[in-house]
Amino acid sequence: MTVLHDTALTQELRSRLLKGELLTLGDFMTVALGHPIHGYYMKQDPFGAEGDFTTAPEISQIFGEMIGLWMANFWQENLGPPQRVHIVECGPGRGTLFADLLRAAKILPQFYNCISGHLVEMSPTLRQKQKDTLRPYLEDGLSITWHDSIDSLPKDAPLLIICNEFFDALPIEQFVRTPKGWAKKALTLTQDGHLDFCPLLPATAHEKNAFPPASAAANTGDLLETCFIGQKIYRQMMSRIAQQKGCCLIFDYGYTESALGDSFQALHKHQYVSVLDYVGDADLTAHVDFSSLLAAGHKENVHQYGALTMGAFLSNIGFTDRARALQAQASLEQQQQIERSSHRLLSPDQMGNLFKVIAATHADAALPAGFAPIHKIS
Repeated sequence: MTVLHDTALTQELRSRLLKGELLTLGDFMTVALGHPIHGYYMKQDPFGAEGDFTTAPEISQIFGEMIGLWMANFWQENLGPPQRVHIVECGPGRGTLFADLLRAAKILPQFYNCISGHLVEMSPTLRQKQKDTLRPYLEDGLSITWHDSIDSLPKDAPLLIICNEFFDALPIEQFVRTPKGWAKKALTLTQDGHLDFCPLLPATAHEKNAFPPASAAANTGDLLETCFIGQKIYRQMMSRIAQQKGCCLIFDYGYTESALGDSFQALHKHQYVSVLDYVGDADLTAHVDFSSLLAAGHKENVHQYGALTMGAFLSNIGFTDRARALQAQASLEQQQQIERSSHRLLSPDQMGNLFKVIAATHADAALPAGFAPIHKIS
């Protein structure tokens, strides 16, 4: 495999391998994204036209507004005044989604006055971006706390959790079915000194026990991806919701049933590149197996819903109606922009089908809005 760009992190990884260190594909992904100096998320703003990709909140303000209304509706139906709640976003990007949902939450003052904000973010660069975006709310007196992980989230009130393109960036492991059984990919060096991946490590019994159902149909040469850390984090979220009450709403691209195949990919300046090129300078993601997430939360005392396509969910909760209302008050250029952004988020041939949505609530909560066509936000 030819690597065209020998970054500082590529050189560090090569040095670690030459010293005999063992790094799985998951270790590689962890280092490439989270290295304290050279990690992709630690040193730059990856979003928007000047970055490497654009997320739904950056495409349309309506996305975050509808989530804010969805949370307000959940609070009204299941918690209500004077119940305090913590709104949590995991992987909040620039803070755009959080700002949009807070703006919508203000429509219901009794809800807005009961909330505190919590952002789970590891990147110092993005934390500063988020503080800049949310400055009006901070100056208005809203309490917003930053966390390195969900472990430090408060336990004194219900949690309303939103995750948008969070799970796709968590480290995966890849396993290849060989004549001798499943083997886990690890980082190696080719004869000419380039980085490569090879199936080197026999899968442990613990790993095989956590494989999704698709593994049973594998033939020699087939590849299986798993995200053990994603399943662990999701299970922790479900446990907290069961104990504290609340809900979780998750958007990501992926598949509803477990499947064999390679979805590990890299983006650099909005272009797909080799996952071993631009190491530390390219975004690394993999498609989310929603069935594995739902299975991870199965034993917790929660109700889980979905997966729905994002287009169906957003349509169910009134996205199109909100877009039309905005267009009625907009200039022609703004109307066209709203039309383009709505098409991109809702259309099956854009993000509408590729992205999926799941939700979870505490056990005695009402059916959440959007997961039945007749149940919409008022």
